[in-house]
Amino acid sequence: ASEWQAYAALQFRCGRYNQARQSSQNAIAAGGDRRQNLRAIAQILLITQNFQSLLETAGTILELDPRDRAALRLQQIAYAALGNSAAAAQIAEKLREYQ
Repeated sequence: ASEWQAYAALQFRCGRYNQARQSSQNAIAAGGDRRQNLRAIAQILLITQNFQSLLETAGTILELDPRDRAALRLQQIAYAALGNSAAAAQIAEKLREYQ
C-alpha cells in the first residue's frame, strides 16, 4: 500500500491528477490508510473542481470520523460551489460548534 501512496504523491506533484487518484484508490484496495488516501483523493477533486465527487468523498471521510474538520470544510466548499448555500451555512455552524 505504501508504494501506491508514494506513487500517488509523485503523480500529484507532476500534475497527473487522474493517475494520482487511481493510485490512491489502489492504495486503499491494498490495505492502505483509507482516511488518508480519501483525503488525497479529495484534494485532487478540489483542484480539478469536481465538486459533486468531492462532496461524496468528504461524506465518506465523515463516515469514518464525523468530526473531521478538513472533511467538513471540503464539504462546505463543495456545497457552496454547487450553489447550495443553505447546506454550506449549516456546515459553517457545525465548524463553529467544534471550536
